[in-house]
Amino acid sequence: MTTPEILTELESLGTEQNRKIYGRHGVTGDMFGVSYAHLDKLAKSLRKSASAELVCDLWASGNHDARILASKLFQADWLSVKCVDGWVADVKSGVLSGALANAIGKSGWPGAVKTADRWLKAKPAKRPWVAFSGWYLVSALAAFDETAPDDWFEPLLNRVRDELPSASNEMKQAMNDALIAIGCRTPALREKAEAVARKIGKVEVDHGETSCKTPQAIPYLEKVWAHKAAKASKTAPSRP
Repeated sequence: MTTPEILTELESLGTEQNRKIYGRHGVTGDMFGVSYAHLDKLAKSLRKSASAELVCDLWASGNHDARILASKLFQADWLSVKCVDGWVADVKSGVLSGALANAIGKSGWPGAVKTADRWLKAKPAKRPWVAFSGWYLVSALAAFDETAPDDWFEPLLNRVRDELPSASNEMKQAMNDALIAIGCRTPALREKAEAVARKIGKVEVDHGETSCKTPQAIPYLEKVWAHKAAKASKTAPSRP
């Protein structure tokens, strides 16, 4: 399928109800309101034939749904610093920020850690969505990139401790998510993340007219690590 054909397909799949839902989550501008179920199905059908050119064209369309689809299709060897920095400059919502950062973190792109470092240097007052995306990329790397060293995450926990209490509403959300993701990575990082969480106290984020809730790090991590322990016990070989 060509880019115009894909945009036509996306338009046919969009609904007013989804546009309202996405709007409540901060999405603005051109969008069709396509469900993630339809986006995933379309991405699956396009994955074998997708190319770097197609992905770039979808992103360049400016349409929210097309950009989410592009984030589901790109491959690590299509990425460059110029490419990802250009994309993040277009981000204007947490929904798109999370999709882009998550896709980069999952892709195995070797430039992801340096990109996170670069985005995290952005001043929230001047480039809020770049800084926001940097924290979401930290979360994705903590969850998916086994090559990222633990000592890269530790100083980021200190930043969360120092910066989250006075951060903007959106940045609190991104930092809290990163704190939890880092704490899910290894037992040592869990211990450090929980110490930071105790120092910060309860994190409160205004989610507007949505049903979203802010997870609190320590109880969330307790559940994650209990699940990991239960899973490990099931897969451990039985003794003769």
